[in-house]
Amino acid sequence: MAKPELGFVRVKIKGVYLYSCYIPPRMDDEFGAILDRIVTDAKERSPVAIAGDFNAWAVEWGSKKINWRGQSLLEAFAVLDLQLLNDGELPTFIQ
Repeated sequence: MAKPELGFVRVKIKGVYLYSCYIPPRMDDEFGAILDRIVTDAKERSPVAIAGDFNAWAVEWGSKKINWRGQSLLEAFAVLDLQLLNDGELPTFIQ
């Protein structure tokens, strides 16, 4: 398992590497570094699934606009050749 100090955890379940990450809105300075560490780690493994709350917006997953975090996440998905699975139909957070 990857150390949480890296900004994410990784486990292998039935042959699939599952990544989990939470990056709060106040961690803008660390966002890029954490995402880079995930991409670097995931490039070495296959198959992978990445799940998390990145506090990122993009129309691809139902947001009305995109922010720089969303753009960065989309670029990371492209590098890893990942498919986005949430469709924006259901909220990801409910109070």
